[in-house]
Amino acid sequence: TDLNLRGAPPTPEESQALQENKVLTSYEEGANGEPMLRVVAPLRVNNTVAAGTVDMRLSLRQQYAAADARYNERVQETIRNTAVISVLAAVIAAVIGWAIARAIVKPVRQLTQVAERISLGDVDVNVPKASNDEIGDLAESFGRMVTAVKFLKMEAEAASEEAAA
Repeated sequence: TDLNLRGAPPTPEESQALQENKVLTSYEEGANGEPMLRVVAPLRVNNTVAAGTVDMRLSLRQQYAAADARYNERVQETIRNTAVISVLAAVIAAVIGWAIARAIVKPVRQLTQVAERISLGDVDVNVPKASNDEIGDLAESFGRMVTAVKFLKMEAEAASEEAAA
């Protein structure tokens, strides 16, 4: 064929599309500087005879705008997800920190209460071993000290009774 759908002789691109039997694409700048996609494709009758070509130019400005919108939407979604994950991580860290602090403070408070009772002269106290760590070791040492004070108190009372008799 020597005419395109415009009724004019084929352009070099249209001739190439017909000869090579393939769709050609290229990027061009439109009259107003707008980016365009040019598509030149052969037209076939019954999939065999080339009846001419189609030469289309599609504006890419709308495609770019749509791609920008999708990109911005994904960025916003990523920011939201990051914020949610950060808040959840902060809450989890706070709960873990609170649990660790409680695990440390509770046995120390118990030892403080026992020490207060001993300072008031009450040596009949039980020192609970709270854990198998340094605080537990401290509670064990404190318990041995209480046992030694009880022993010394009993010796002092026995010596006092002997001296009184």
